[in-house]
Amino acid sequence: MAQMQSVQGLSSGDVIQDTYRIDRLLGEGGMGATFLGENVTTGHQVAIKVMSAEFARNAKAAELFKRESQLLRTVQSDAVARYETTLRDSVGRLFLVMEFVPGRSLADYISKGARLDPLDVSKLGLRLATGLAALHNLNIVHRDIAPDNIQVPD
Repeated sequence: MAQMQSVQGLSSGDVIQDTYRIDRLLGEGGMGATFLGENVTTGHQVAIKVMSAEFARNAKAAELFKRESQLLRTVQSDAVARYETTLRDSVGRLFLVMEFVPGRSLADYISKGARLDPLDVSKLGLRLATGLAALHNLNIVHRDIAPDNIQVPD
């Protein structure tokens, strides 16, 4: 596997708390990055969202990240990525480990000018509605529904 450039101080092959290996970068935003990883004990793939150490030192940002973790662990829906754990490392970065859903974002499809079959659009709409209903039933408001945050499973 080719070594990726360090992002958030993490590179492919790095292992977090002797359990989660970083494989590759999935995406990066203002507050941190998301990586594809693997639980080295069980061998299953995971998505690892890391909040930068700078944001983790911001009490309000860290509290929002922890709240997201607490809320995500209560959601039970096939339309919402499953929560695995939350970690903090020795340099202060916060990690949210969750189910990896193979596929591409809706934004990726849109940027390439792809057209989805009407039946697939219906299936995606129903899946989104099901996921949002599961969140709303727990009094959770997503607040960032956007093509970048909608994963179209393989």
